[in-house]
Amino acid sequence: EPEMVICPSAELLALTTDKSLKTAGPGINRYITIMAKLPVSLPKMPIVSPEAGEWQTRIVAFKGRYAISERRVIGKTQIYPNELIEKRLKVSATTRNWTTLVKICDILGK
Repeated sequence: EPEMVICPSAELLALTTDKSLKTAGPGINRYITIMAKLPVSLPKMPIVSPEAGEWQTRIVAFKGRYAISERRVIGKTQIYPNELIEKRLKVSATTRNWTTLVKICDILGK
């Protein structure tokens, strides 16, 4: 069954102005994942993939049903944040690049 994820603009605006969500470092892209519902339980943070060796994707924070993650390209295999969230937390989700979120918030009148 397809699902639709809708969130209030005020929540998105709050995320982009949250000082605790410091910017990612060089070579690291930040993502926002909106989960269709809260997971039954949250695992210990950070959640990294792969679990051994250099991380490619890591979830660094949860803010309600929003997961903030970071991704860096290492090697040929790429691990997208949405895949990590859905697989580990067993919830449907949709992921966007942080710069996309900022552009949306600019349009909303941040």
